[in-house]
Amino acid sequence: MSDGLKRALLGQWDYKWRVRIRPRMDGLTDEEFWWEPAPDCWTLKEEDGQFPHRWPEPDDPPPFTTIAWRMAHMIGPVLLGYAATFSGAPADWDNLRWPGTAAGSLAMLDEAQATFGIAAQSFPADRFRERIPDPAPGLPELTYADIYLHVFDELVHHGAEVAVLRDLYRARGGKA
Repeated sequence: MSDGLKRALLGQWDYKWRVRIRPRMDGLTDEEFWWEPAPDCWTLKEEDGQFPHRWPEPDDPPPFTTIAWRMAHMIGPVLLGYAATFSGAPADWDNLRWPGTAAGSLAMLDEAQATFGIAAQSFPADRFRERIPDPAPGLPELTYADIYLHVFDELVHHGAEVAVLRDLYRARGGKA
C-alpha cells in the first residue's frame, strides 16, 4: 500500500469518527446507555460492583443489544483487540473494568479509538498487504489492510446503531 492510500484511509477514519460518529454520542445519558428496547437484550450486568462484558456464543438470529453492550464491543474486541494486532502488544481487553456509566464508557471509547488510531498510524504503509500472523482459528488468512477495513466497518456500523437507538429513545419521549 502506498503512503498516499494509507493517508486516505486514515483520513476517512478521522473524518467518520470526528464528524459522523462521535458527535452523535455527545450527551449520552445513563438511561439511554442502559435502555433495553426489546426483551432479552444482551447488556452489561453488574456483578459485585463490576460490569463484566460477557461474550456469549451468538444466537441465530443474534439478540438485540443495548448501547452499553455495543460500546463495550467497540472498545474491547474491535478497537483495543485490533490495536494489538497492529502494534504487536498483547490484547488484554477481557480484563478491562467496564464503566457502569455512559460518561465513563464514552471516555473509554475515546481512549480506545485513539489507541487504535495511533497503532494504525504507526504501522508502516508497506506492511498493510502482509498477511497477519496466526489468525484466529476458523478465520481465513487476512492482511493488515483487511483488518483495518474490518475495524473501520465495525466502528461505522456500531456507531450508526448507537445513533439510531438514541433517536428511538428520544422519539419515545426519553422513556424506557
